[in-house]
Amino acid sequence: MPLPPMDDLKLEGFWGSLIQASVLIFGGLWGYYLYRRRRPFKPRIRTTASARLAPITDQAPARLFIRLHVVNESGAHMKANARIVLWAVKQGEGQFPTFEERDRDFPFDYVYGTVQPTTRIMAGEDGASVSDVELESAECIETEVLFSFAPLPDLMAVRATVEEERTLHNWPWFWRSLVGGVRWESFAYLDPAALSGSEYVAITSHAAAE
Repeated sequence: MPLPPMDDLKLEGFWGSLIQASVLIFGGLWGYYLYRRRRPFKPRIRTTASARLAPITDQAPARLFIRLHVVNESGAHMKANARIVLWAVKQGEGQFPTFEERDRDFPFDYVYGTVQPTTRIMAGEDGASVSDVELESAECIETEVLFSFAPLPDLMAVRATVEEERTLHNWPWFWRSLVGGVRWESFAYLDPAALSGSEYVAITSHAAAE
């Protein structure tokens, strides 16, 4: 049986290499897709917030306590920030509610902050708000913020935000830049009449999504 021409062998080798490279590229893309769908290092945080309104007296303004519980439920180490924003809400009959921001606070400051000797305010070592608080896998943080009102609004709204700044801190910088950060937010209306008493009332129970 005669051997095939050399030109045919070269052509066959070229197409074979091309098919091999295509299979490898497709396999790599498919593996990356599965990793993005099921990756063990995908950030996942669960947040729960509760509130309590202290008894109102003539000597002190209304005091609203909001407690935030944050759990890192993923296998990823992460650096996170948190803030709570509070609004007074007004709504006329048949109208969309209007929101007037009354205050905002950064609850992680009170967990990891240091007290400044001059101002007695809890903050970072440089005097700024604490940021990029590290959360290992399965680690949780529970903290609380206090808002004061005079007079107390008839209706309020609160938004608790937890932001994951960077994931996979041991990985190369170019990979971290591709991953980016994730944000979880919970929103709820607060009726002061339902918050009075010594017990905290759960206002959110939010499981993080992708």
